[in-house]
Amino acid sequence: MGSGRIAFDYSPDLVLKLARNEKGREQNRTEADGFLQDNYKSLVANVVDSDPDDLWLVVEKAARANAADFQRTFGTSLNNLCNYIKKRISGSSFAPVENEEALSNNAAIDDLLDMMSNFQMPAGDICRISSWGKVKDRLVLVDYGLTSSIYDEYYK
Repeated sequence: MGSGRIAFDYSPDLVLKLARNEKGREQNRTEADGFLQDNYKSLVANVVDSDPDDLWLVVEKAARANAADFQRTFGTSLNNLCNYIKKRISGSSFAPVENEEALSNNAAIDDLLDMMSNFQMPAGDICRISSWGKVKDRLVLVDYGLTSSIYDEYYK
């Protein structure tokens, strides 16, 4: 996964995310957050078990996402979705946003922006196709533990 965590196949349907260090524990804590799991379960790979000290998580295993998954779920490409997200977050965009009006009326995108706002998630990881996967034909984030505060503390 990254410098903070490593993922292992746990079973045919589950993955174990093991923290390597404190930043990994904090990312596990974010992903296991009860409010996030309850309110954004349509957007994220669900956590089925977690360590009380955030050393590990067991989450749904996801297949790789592809371009068609974004079109089906959000009605646009990942690239255009990210341009839209960045524009909504910063108020400006360095790249044009196609079909902006349709995106502004998309409930799934509204939920994604709401989650990003509530947990101060930067767009960087959200905009990587490797952060997404499919669980039973449902496009979900599989790596969504990075927050602005974790980034500022460990990556800046």
